[in-house]
Amino acid sequence: MIGLGDNLHKMPKNKKKITEDQFIKKYNLKAYYENAKRIKPDLWDLLNKIADRYEEYEKNCKGVIQRLSDDIMDNGSSEIANVIHSVRYRIKDIVSLQVKIVKKLSKLSIEPSDNQELEKYRDISEDNFYKIITDMVGYRIILRYREQWPCIHKYLEKIYFHGEEFYISNYISDYKVNPPKPHIAEQPIVYYRDVKDKTLYEQVGREFYRYISSSEGYNSVHYIINIDGKYAELQVRTIFDEAWSECTHDLVYKNQSPSTMNELNYLSQCLAKQTIAAEFIVNLMYNKTHKSSILLGEAHKLANVDKIDKKASLCKNNNTEIQKNTDETLNTSNMEKRMQVNKIESVKFDGNINNIIF
Repeated sequence: MIGLGDNLHKMPKNKKKITEDQFIKKYNLKAYYENAKRIKPDLWDLLNKIADRYEEYEKNCKGVIQRLSDDIMDNGSSEIANVIHSVRYRIKDIVSLQVKIVKKLSKLSIEPSDNQELEKYRDISEDNFYKIITDMVGYRIILRYREQWPCIHKYLEKIYFHGEEFYISNYISDYKVNPPKPHIAEQPIVYYRDVKDKTLYEQVGREFYRYISSSEGYNSVHYIINIDGKYAELQVRTIFDEAWSECTHDLVYKNQSPSTMNELNYLSQCLAKQTIAAEFIVNLMYNKTHKSSILLGEAHKLANVDKIDKKASLCKNNNTEIQKNTDETLNTSNMEKRMQVNKIESVKFDGNINNIIF
């Protein structure tokens, strides 16, 4: 279990500020920055003012993490300790905050739209950024099995949901600087990459969540919690979701080379499909030991295989063939030789891993 304080962001003292041109070049923001300046002509001045205010705001964010840990790891230990694999947390650093603001502003059109999630950035300033950006504190609960999620859902709903009247409609006027108790401030969102995962969430909280399909392969449940006037984004995901996200975040989303972006996005989707396959096998195993499984039900029928508990010899008899098929599937060096990378940029991934082997 990761302990409190192990991975909190610490700002280096006396950090030398970079120039506007250096900022744009270092973080590959040229196109984003030009678009954002259409909305905020004084963008660089704004980013620096927010950075100055954030240095002070950031100091108080550690208390939010402590409160979440008290609620979840201490007070909730009797109810959810057995289903939590680990927790992670972070406080967004100043540069990440600035880059996010630039990218959000760049998506705005000159004329206002009905997209509230995006429009809230139009009037962002050093006086209100903490009301608009709700993920400056991030807290992540990691589970071994997706079927353990309902237990977490029930606990979080019990301690943080106090009615839809606490949901934000206007991020400025609805902001609660000193709420009487921590509360869920937005309708929670389920990002799902596979329809079977969505089915699980709908069985437990169909009306409670908003559902967003992720073609990129992202899979996670997000809650925005207001704690003493500060927002925290609380995420719940499995170790499979975490592994995929950690790998793709560093290799794809932090990639500075536009020329490789299409290829990396494509391979990221391939990895997501392999993650789904791996988790499906784990869910089959979970189903064998938990007869009340709600994700797969009669898993052996979905998988179109004989029940292993009745025909244990099946594994032994088919061992040679399974090994042969596995070797062929996992022979990555052979796959690399046969892959024509130039085709990746123009081929839309349809979910069939065989289609990347030409």
